[in-house]
Amino acid sequence: MATAKKKLNVTIPSGTEKSVKNRASFEQAFKNSREVEEPIKRLTLNLPASAHTRLKAYAAMTGKTMTELLIEFINQLDD
Repeated sequence: MATAKKKLNVTIPSGTEKSVKNRASFEQAFKNSREVEEPIKRLTLNLPASAHTRLKAYAAMTGKTMTELLIEFINQLDD
């Protein structure tokens, strides 16, 4: 026998509704701060564990991601 779906009635205080409507959309809230200028490609690396640890620690100390550090390095290469 099929069960009927029950609807849930929820009352939201008007203050909450206003604050939610004034928030940035989900996409805006979690959008990367820089605009993507070109397509992104994924790269898989095989690194020794010690090199991975050093890179991860350096990234944490500088407040950057490992990806940001690698992009900075690549951008320094001669064309």
